[in-house]
Amino acid sequence: MKKATKLILALLISTFSFAQKSEVKIKYYKNEKNQIYSELEYINLKKKIVSEFKKINQTVKVEEIFTEIEKKGDSIIQNYTIKVIPLLINGQVKEGGNRPALRNELINKKLPETTLKSIDGSDLNTNDLKGKPTMINFWFTNCAPCIDEFPVLNKLREKYSDKVNFISITFDNKDKVEKLANKYQFDFEKYIDAKKYIEKLNIGAYPTSLFIDKNGIVKYAEGGVPYIHRNGKRSIGDGKEFENIIKELLD
Repeated sequence: MKKATKLILALLISTFSFAQKSEVKIKYYKNEKNQIYSELEYINLKKKIVSEFKKINQTVKVEEIFTEIEKKGDSIIQNYTIKVIPLLINGQVKEGGNRPALRNELINKKLPETTLKSIDGSDLNTNDLKGKPTMINFWFTNCAPCIDEFPVLNKLREKYSDKVNFISITFDNKDKVEKLANKYQFDFEKYIDAKKYIEKLNIGAYPTSLFIDKNGIVKYAEGGVPYIHRNGKRSIGDGKEFENIIKELLD
């Protein structure tokens, strides 16, 4: 009788333990190209991304975008996309570092007037931009995220140049800008040596883009085009956020 009781208890414990184990789901992560990582591999992937950027002296934030969840047997598969957002560039410039304050200072206010000097020597008074919406991109020649977004900005200009002013402003001099222009195509009108105006606007994060309506009122102050990380590689986003702002200003 005692042996039978012990056997029954053992069976009950075994069944209970099995039931508990069967409730434990193994979690996996799947990216847009259907590559699947275990939970540990996924954690290590995020660490590797941060480590890779540190090698080029950039501090970044890994932003995870989780979408649908798949359930297969005892496994849960979390679909995801990773965006990499620069926080510190070249050990100095913080992406987004002063942007909340910048928004408070500029949004829904008239863009401060100045006369800018273009790379070809001509002048532009900012009041002359009125009549069309304007996108102003603030950048500098040693800013890697600034250069990365050039192709995206070029596409926006190509699509909307007849309806929108596209200009860029930098504190760099003509020689630096011309040297970079020989390596990278950037189709915005380039205005240089604008350190005092940049300081007046309190631009301290790069890249920064201001979006101004046709009446010269600043409506948006945005950072750079966000990075997307896929399959262990980073790439620049498609700039849809900027295009949506442009469409809004054109309505």
